[in-house]
Amino acid sequence: MRLSANKKRIAERLILLQAIIEGFYPIIIHYGVGKMPALLFAGLTSAVAAAGLFILMFVLGKMKELTNGKAWKILLIVSLFNTVLAPLFIFEGARFTSGVNTAILLQAELPFTFLIYALFFKEHLGRAKLTSGLLILAGTLLVLFNGNLKLNVVDLLIILGTLSYPFGNFFAKKALAKVSPVVALFVRNLIGAPILFLLSLAIKESWVQGISAAHDYNDLIVINGLLILVVAKMLWYTGLKNLHVTRAIPIVLTAPAFSLIYAIFLLNELPTFYQLLGITATLTGLYVLSTKKVEDGVAHSKG
Repeated sequence: MRLSANKKRIAERLILLQAIIEGFYPIIIHYGVGKMPALLFAGLTSAVAAAGLFILMFVLGKMKELTNGKAWKILLIVSLFNTVLAPLFIFEGARFTSGVNTAILLQAELPFTFLIYALFFKEHLGRAKLTSGLLILAGTLLVLFNGNLKLNVVDLLIILGTLSYPFGNFFAKKALAKVSPVVALFVRNLIGAPILFLLSLAIKESWVQGISAAHDYNDLIVINGLLILVVAKMLWYTGLKNLHVTRAIPIVLTAPAFSLIYAIFLLNELPTFYQLLGITATLTGLYVLSTKKVEDGVAHSKG
């Protein structure tokens, strides 16, 4: 089923607004994991998000959708990829690198999305997608090596985290055909939060130190939980419901441009020469893709 041009435009604007908000994400997690254990921080923010989404779901009258057992099975997969595995690597990596680096390295999601969709979901890779993916990959490698021939293993953790997103987004698209975005996000965080807490205990993170830090920096938990995991993700899922993943991802990946601005003013981080080269390559890749029409037809209907 093809969508009207108007619905596509609205979806694109919602996702662009999400990108503006999502620009704060690397800044928040960089600061948050510097103050408290990474997985505990991730679990607490997911718990806050689940609470906020439950209230929103009740207000919107969507509680009945929770009885959709088929959606729960799909959302379990989404939660494992996007709420557990991705933060497991990204939050740990963000502890040891800058907010600017985190923002740029997160863009590895786009080439991974194209590659995974081509290999596993049999989607055709056109010239624009291939060129865009290679440019963004080049930008990511510039940041990863940062002028040295030695690989930065810590930054590699963030890139590994982005590898989970294409799988999670593929199944999220399927779940959104069965339930509304608020229900999908609620279930995703409801499942993800306790798993993150258990992983935190398993690797013996200091909960005494973590709970004390959480008390002192509860604003970070609330901001990440409500602004990023509720507001931004609601915009993302609402837009994704009416747009194909490979069209939506390039729009949301304009976020590093906003992250760069936020990092300069909030973290006093000035980008290095290689970071500037990296973000230039990334934005060039996104521009190449945005000037080409991405087909939303057959592939969209699969979701």
